[in-house]
Amino acid sequence: MKTFLGEALGTFILVFLGTSSVAFSVLYGISLFQVASVWCIAVILGIYLSRKWSNAHLNPAVSVAFLIQSPKTEWPSFSSNILGQLIGGVCAAFATYLVFDSDLAQYELQSEILRNTSDGILTSCVFTEYFPNPGLSHIVGEVSVLKAFCVEGGGTSLLVLFILYVSESKRIHRIAPVLIGIFLGLLIYFLAPYTQGGFNPTRDYIPRIFVYFAGWQGSAFQNGIINSLLVYVIGPFIGAILAAFVKHLLNQLFLTKK
Repeated sequence: MKTFLGEALGTFILVFLGTSSVAFSVLYGISLFQVASVWCIAVILGIYLSRKWSNAHLNPAVSVAFLIQSPKTEWPSFSSNILGQLIGGVCAAFATYLVFDSDLAQYELQSEILRNTSDGILTSCVFTEYFPNPGLSHIVGEVSVLKAFCVEGGGTSLLVLFILYVSESKRIHRIAPVLIGIFLGLLIYFLAPYTQGGFNPTRDYIPRIFVYFAGWQGSAFQNGIINSLLVYVIGPFIGAILAAFVKHLLNQLFLTKK
């Protein structure tokens, strides 16, 4: 139960603060650097506040990578991790909706945006993700499904590999959440123009389903259901699995040399 509550709390903090920063970007035009900085802080707070109750994965892809690395120790808490992350993600999406819905509705009215049309991505991107980033598509142009898949999968792989190494170091245990937050912030800053920089299935697909039923039916799956699933769910999972195996190979090489 503690594991479930820890993951739910940490994921809620991460997704709520992060999506709120995107809402401020849409409504008030704060910069990508500011959005990435908030996500950085959200990760740090989420890990610190939850790691006494759980392993503070806050991401199904991270949980899968740790399961591959240590199946005997991770399997007993795996289902609690995933369930807590899912509940935390959907509650965070609902909380963001409650806080910003009236402001978003006013923005849509002024900008002549109808939620249940393709233009709805200009506000639904607060909760879920699209490629290219609706707010920066004029900079990066079109982004193919393959490129988006590589960005999300590759970004997740780098993030998870970093987390796996940082988490096992006793010397930096206290500041590990800070390092992880900074690393995620950097990934978002450089990759968000292409895919909004999710690297977390819970951060994207659970809120996407919520968005669909909250009035954005015509835009929730703007990239297509299969493409969205491929890029924002399968991509991160494959990236995490790859990171776990890369770490195993690097450890084997290192130990062999020793």
